[in-house]
Amino acid sequence: MVGGLGLALLALWSPYALTFGEVQTGHVLSVRIGAGVLAVAIVAKLIATSLTVSSGWPGGFIIPLFFAGATLGQLTHHVFPSAPAGVVCAALMVAANVGVTKTMLGSTLVVTEMGGIHLLPTTLLAAVIALLLTSEVGLIHSQRERSPRAATER
Repeated sequence: MVGGLGLALLALWSPYALTFGEVQTGHVLSVRIGAGVLAVAIVAKLIATSLTVSSGWPGGFIIPLFFAGATLGQLTHHVFPSAPAGVVCAALMVAANVGVTKTMLGSTLVVTEMGGIHLLPTTLLAAVIALLLTSEVGLIHSQRERSPRAATER
């Protein structure tokens, strides 16, 4: 009940807090939206996702992470208009997901195939950088630790 109330309050602040974000990602990528709305959308989606996951609602966080990456890409394009929006959005979609899930190849392939884009080198580079920057940070408790010692124990 608390999760539902929290989600309703977030929806009053931003409609981007609602749903898991697949349709909203397409909207963010295809419509010119103001920087303030994009910033609020990212925060609202991330808070809503953590609220629903922690409240036991069905769903997960992968598509919301793609939404956050796409939205952050559009926000970055506002700040640096010469940066190609499609390249920045795809790279940040991959980077956001890799930063949390540590699924470098899977995230790269999903974003490039999902978007039907030919940016594999760019998105793979973003995945590698995100993995290197977040390799010591584990947000998913069920992930195994990967160490040389663990590999020899198998």
